[in-house]
Amino acid sequence: MLNTILLLALPHRSHETAPQSIGSTDVSASTDLEAAQKQMLYGAKAIADFLGIKHRSALHLLSEGHIPHFKLGKMPCQTREALGEWLKAQEARALSAA
Repeated sequence: MLNTILLLALPHRSHETAPQSIGSTDVSASTDLEAAQKQMLYGAKAIADFLGIKHRSALHLLSEGHIPHFKLGKMPCQTREALGEWLKAQEARALSAA
């Protein structure tokens, strides 16, 4: 058991010895990844803060399927853009019903 724990803590050697290329595809891929990470909201608290609602309300709405999301493990996630579009659609639906 101790050997397993020690092996998990060691860094992977394959990443250290891999050749580092500075090609334009590598730079654009890392830029795209960074942009996607900035767009992503991780967890009910982040989604609640973005929507301007309480954390408990977000948990309830997420569990009932009222807020669009996907899960990474057990954590609800969504992009800022997708939630913004969803909010616009909710507003349009409310205005058309009035």
